[in-house]
Amino acid sequence: MKRQMEQALRESEEKFRTLVEEAAEMLFLHDLEGRVVEVNRAACERTGYTRAELMRMHVWDLDPQARPRGDQKAVWNQLALGAQTEIDTVHRCKDGSTYPAEVRVARISYGGRDYMLALARDITERKRYEEMVEQQAALDRHMAEMHRAQSLGRMAGAIAHHFNNQLQVVIGNLEMAALDDLSARSRECLNESLAAAERAAQVSGLLLAYLGQAHAARHTADLAAICRDALPLIQTLAAGAATVEAELPAAGPAVQVNTEHIRQVLANLMANAWEARPGCVVRLRVAVAAPAAYQADKVLPLDWTPPAIPHAVIEISDDGPGLTPDQLEQLGDPFFTTKFTGRGLGLPVALGLTRAHGGGLLINSRPGQGATFRVCLPLAPDSAPAPAAAPVVGPSPSLRRTTVLVVEDEMANRVLTQHLLESLNYDVLAAANGKQAVEIFAARPGRVDVVLCDLTMPGDDGWATLAALRRQAPNLPVILMSGYDENEARRMAPSDAVRINAFIRKPYRLAGLQAALARCLTPHSD
Repeated sequence: MKRQMEQALRESEEKFRTLVEEAAEMLFLHDLEGRVVEVNRAACERTGYTRAELMRMHVWDLDPQARPRGDQKAVWNQLALGAQTEIDTVHRCKDGSTYPAEVRVARISYGGRDYMLALARDITERKRYEEMVEQQAALDRHMAEMHRAQSLGRMAGAIAHHFNNQLQVVIGNLEMAALDDLSARSRECLNESLAAAERAAQVSGLLLAYLGQAHAARHTADLAAICRDALPLIQTLAAGAATVEAELPAAGPAVQVNTEHIRQVLANLMANAWEARPGCVVRLRVAVAAPAAYQADKVLPLDWTPPAIPHAVIEISDDGPGLTPDQLEQLGDPFFTTKFTGRGLGLPVALGLTRAHGGGLLINSRPGQGATFRVCLPLAPDSAPAPAAAPVVGPSPSLRRTTVLVVEDEMANRVLTQHLLESLNYDVLAAANGKQAVEIFAARPGRVDVVLCDLTMPGDDGWATLAALRRQAPNLPVILMSGYDENEARRMAPSDAVRINAFIRKPYRLAGLQAALARCLTPHSD
């Protein structure tokens, strides 16, 4: 009987050893001192060690991420008999390479002694898949942010365009009313209304700045000098709200910019910093660095890739409350603010102006650790010439009583424009669309001296209408007007678009219309 029991035990142990040896998972058996006492074939094959080599090793030789020996032993001793735990770690092979491993560890009793039984699995493929999923999720989030930014951009552009069209009616009619005899009180009220309408037009301009459409004349300038010149005003504005510290080189990097726009960027970002926490310290630096070298938490605009070549960098940092991940995600959206309602255009405008200069913003922030904003601008070419100032040309009395063909689909704007032109002693023909304009022009050969045409209209837009008119009269002076700015209007033009003589952005003042007509009708004008 005893012999049969011994035989059965040997057969059982043999079956167990065979199962262990043939198991797909790696098996490591070690004592509570960490000495390896048994392994299977899978463990040898994956690590590159022989069974004899492994059984002369400790678990710390295989697991470079294992806790210090004393700590690890304490964990093993606290693990109840039969209990198990699971960890993700890294195993080191004989050739020095490593691989990620998932290890299930249980405390067992064998032959009157306690051991740790570790079943390990190579999870390299799983980790690769998880990384791929994470990368795809990050890409999806980035694309979603880009689509949202594009949608916001289209919405902001449409709002600005329609807003400007309506403001044109308001401002134009107020100016027409100002031509009448008014009492002192009525004239005061009218001037207040006109000033309010112009302030509303400035808000519309901020939306266009957010879109990067705030284009203006640029020249080569010292970026440090721009910041230095702006400091007195910024320090005055910050008085009592923040301490401003500046670290500016004597001669800064040269950039080709519109100085006023860069001052606006600087003022907006500095104000954002001290409004985040009154009494904070705001630091201003100017340097030259490659944007790609910064590990930014947020890059704006979303479609801007930080270049690896040197750029001029304005760095504004504060010791305020910092930003949460959710706040970082919404950063740059128009009217998003962490402050009180009614704010939220400062950063979008700074972003738009930076984008218009071919640059981008890099933002780093953590809750409770303040924030750092870096404005990255391309360095100016070594021999960048300063653009010549555009001459200001006034209207010529000899050009009066000429005929202007107005093409405008919105009746209120069409009627207003006609009244404005008549107040300047021009004869006016009016058309509600491009087709009607071509018919009027054809029916009155030689009568029209200049065309004033809106850009966005049903049917043929402004570009198509002007092209049709130019086919009848190749030298016909034409003026394009729009609620969009000139650069955006030109982006909407076809590749073979006609050359315009002048552009007017709505809402315009009477003097601006007068100057555009004079420029357009002056001999040899563009």
